[in-house]
Amino acid sequence: MRSTRNHGVPTVGPDVPTAVMTAVLLARACRIQLTAMSARGWATWSDDAEALSRRGHRYRPSCSPQAWAYLVRRLDA
Repeated sequence: MRSTRNHGVPTVGPDVPTAVMTAVLLARACRIQLTAMSARGWATWSDDAEALSRRGHRYRPSCSPQAWAYLVRRLDA
């Protein structure tokens, strides 16, 4: 992924909810990584095969509509 100067990392998807949820999950992962690194943790990285095998267990597409609905409800509040 290439970062757009001073605008963060763009995300895409087949629809707006998918693109937004990708951005939300990416931002969350970045916060977790920065927190771990600030505590001098996270010294090792998963290889590509391991990361891809774990992806299917963590980000189920069936959860995305519920998470999107939650974010929409928060906007309405």
